Amino acid sequence: MSHESPDTPKRNWPLIWAGIMVGLLVAATAAGLIAMYVGNFNLLDWME
Repeated sequence: MSHESPDTPKRNWPLIWAGIMVGLLVAATAAGLIAMYVGNFNLLDWME
């Protein structure tokens, strides 16, 4: 399967990489917000 037939659609790699980067950015933002949320609750609990 090393040769490509003319019928095989070429992958749009820039679009694929852009989608991966957006997905990673969204995942990192969600993880950061969750970490801040948990950290804030722990900080408030510790201060009381």
